[in-house]
Amino acid sequence: MNAIEALADAPIKTLATAAFVGLLMALLRRAGPRLAGLAAAVPVTSMPTLFWLSQQRGVNFAADAAVASLWATGLTALLALTYARLCLRLRAPVAATLALTGVAALALATQGVTTALVVALPLTVGVIALAMRHSPRSPAQARHAGDWRRDAALAMTASGVMSLLAGELARHSGPALCGVVAAIPIVAMSGVVVSHRQGGTPLAFQFLRGYLNGMLAKATFLAGLAWMLGHGVGLAAWPLAASLALLVLTAQQGLRRVLAAQPRADGPNAVAPMCAASRAVVPTTDSLTCTCRA
Repeated sequence: MNAIEALADAPIKTLATAAFVGLLMALLRRAGPRLAGLAAAVPVTSMPTLFWLSQQRGVNFAADAAVASLWATGLTALLALTYARLCLRLRAPVAATLALTGVAALALATQGVTTALVVALPLTVGVIALAMRHSPRSPAQARHAGDWRRDAALAMTASGVMSLLAGELARHSGPALCGVVAAIPIVAMSGVVVSHRQGGTPLAFQFLRGYLNGMLAKATFLAGLAWMLGHGVGLAAWPLAASLALLVLTAQQGLRRVLAAQPRADGPNAVAPMCAASRAVVPTTDSLTCTCRA
């Protein structure tokens, strides 16, 4: 692809990313934060970026970049968990800054040992499982507020600009940095910011839990893509990897429904404890507590 073709292609990818964010905002308003978060886990940025890298710089380059994207996906799950936990005690901007700083330091410390698929895959799956297990539930009922149209427009603009910058940076760097840039959670960041603006921490928590639920399928796509590109599967690697991810997501959601239908250990009619004064439900599966007011 020459420079003129690259310039012509950039607006298409930018508009596609912005349009997906607009769809995500509509889901957030109509279908709920869980489904919106699940949709945000779709590799809307990494998939086209890796595809164009394979066309521009070869399948081996794209395979190495996909491995880097895989570990970056695990770091993203860790970032979501850290941010959610810190939000229980700190203001959202402070929590975001501390979480980003810590995860960025971890990314720098591990960049030399996560370039192989056999290393990156188990580490990523382990981190995602940890994040799904320990992510906090919403301490209160989430309610929408604010100007939804304005928030959606801001999110679409920001995601489009970031997608454009990510594509340009990936075009002029090595596979490791390309993979990390491709895995930047542009859509998810837009979604969690808008969730905070519309419903505060409760809505953001619900969005993040849905996002984490989709991370395993995203990791499956990237791992399958990296393996198949590295073994000469060619263009068929893309639909095969996507089908594998869809299979994992379907199995995961089916398992969740089966577990949710089973009676709890403390009785079929057991309910979460409630604070008599505040009437706020306190989930029994995490460390949240409710503060009673006299």
